[in-house]
Amino acid sequence: METLQTQTRPGLSGTALKLAACITMLIDHMGFTLFPHAVWMRAVGRLAFPIFCFLIAEGCAHTHDKKRYAGRLLL
Repeated sequence: METLQTQTRPGLSGTALKLAACITMLIDHMGFTLFPHAVWMRAVGRLAFPIFCFLIAEGCAHTHDKKRYAGRLLL
């Protein structure tokens, strides 16, 4: 008897990417407010923007109603 196996795709999930982007953004904000001389913290924080842009593009590509999706983003 065959067993069903779920197929997993390689890479990070959307949730893992959001968490990574939030952590890098937190490091950026901490570097801005608490440690303005620590340039490396600001550099790490710059990774958040492209990750969030990627997630928005993926969400737009997979949505059925682009107007509602845009409305939720603006809200």
